[in-house]
Amino acid sequence: MRTWSVDELATFLAFTAQDRELALYHVAAATACGRGELLGLRWRDVDLDGVRLSVRQQYTRQGNPSVSVRQRARRASAQIDLDGETVDLLREQRERQLFERRAWGKGYRADLDLVFCRPGGSPEDPNVVGRRFGRRIAIWPGFGDRAAWAPSHARHPPSRRGGLMSRP
Repeated sequence: MRTWSVDELATFLAFTAQDRELALYHVAAATACGRGELLGLRWRDVDLDGVRLSVRQQYTRQGNPSVSVRQRARRASAQIDLDGETVDLLREQRERQLFERRAWGKGYRADLDLVFCRPGGSPEDPNVVGRRFGRRIAIWPGFGDRAAWAPSHARHPPSRRGGLMSRP
């Protein structure tokens, strides 16, 4: 398994520019957060003006079909600096969610405060997100071999690591 090059990552992000999950893919690449960490990210843990986020919880798959949240110990939460492009995409994500929140009315799960969630505000299943990512890779021109989401514990942006997403 090898990480994607910066050019491959840029091509993938351009290919998915109209996807609902573009911000998710971009933040994954910019922060090296894993799926569960991103799906557990709450707006209260994102400081767009201070250009940083804190990873305080993650969503995991615990049996079928349950998705559960696991809180991190306060000392184990990660503080991650953000670049301007990532902040801009997160602002767009926030605006889209505010629109959805108004459209859903009281049915929207605002109590969860999730950055990346289903249209009604409920949590995404990490396995389902991984499968959708795999399908995007399978139809990506010039890159038909299946790639896995590569959660990384290193907190280095692709420019320093040579890419985030991995492929066999």
